[in-house]
Amino acid sequence: MATTESSPDLSPKAQTILDAAESLFVRYGYRKSSMDDVAREAGIAKGTVYLYYAGKEALFRALLERTGANVLRASTTAAHAPLPFEDRLFGVLNAFYGYFYERFSDSGHLQELGEIRGSLGQDLTEQLRQNHLQILIDLLARADAAGEVGLGQRGLTPHDVAATLIAAASGAKVMLLPGAGLKAYADALKRTSHVFAAALSPNA
Repeated sequence: MATTESSPDLSPKAQTILDAAESLFVRYGYRKSSMDDVAREAGIAKGTVYLYYAGKEALFRALLERTGANVLRASTTAAHAPLPFEDRLFGVLNAFYGYFYERFSDSGHLQELGEIRGSLGQDLTEQLRQNHLQILIDLLARADAAGEVGLGQRGLTPHDVAATLIAAASGAKVMLLPGAGLKAYADALKRTSHVFAAALSPNA
């Protein structure tokens, strides 16, 4: 089970409830997990759970919101780290794709969770994707201005490269062998970062 991350905007009890819900959804799926199950998993009275979340739909959306906040916080930190461009790029990609792979790749309910995310949290999911795309765009623009990459000399824009990076990072997961672990995916993201950094180098 992946290590959970706390959000500074949530109380410890709310965090505990969300941790319990995430664990249940990964193990048993959304439809087979009830609010009673969440309360038992969290070790909290069901009435207390309802004080924080009006129902399972609200709980699922709260999980998406927490996930998005954690991913964007980690992505922003990685983008501004005092590291070479290639390492910053890997950090931003891994903060997004590695986060989800670590938590959900072993679940037998990925299709169901994806469907529920689409029906209950499409707006949150799209906002997260757009925000992560913008972090990549800003990283590339700063690197170009600092001379770490040469986008203009190739007729490329930060948006074009960021969109291609996202496609490459998503494709790296598809190319993994069944049962490949988190390290294998992280290595694939590192190779992706290395190839892009080398190809975009001003001296390439």
